[in-house]
Amino acid sequence: MFLHDDLHRVNAVRAALALVVSTVSVVAFSLFGPVEWHPVAVVAPPAWRVASSAPAWPGSCRLTCCAASS
Repeated sequence: MFLHDDLHRVNAVRAALALVVSTVSVVAFSLFGPVEWHPVAVVAPPAWRVASSAPAWPGSCRLTCCAASS
């Protein structure tokens, strides 16, 4: 609303700020928070794999499959 920049740059700044905030919160919580590390060791690797293989937009796989079949 008050920014005089294009939408792509504003979105990139938002994503960079989200990355910084998330990284700081993970480090702070893992160092100072009560974390049960055994469940984390079991749950984190499959969650990381699913998140890295998921499409960026939930409907993109369905749209790709529909476009390929027509």
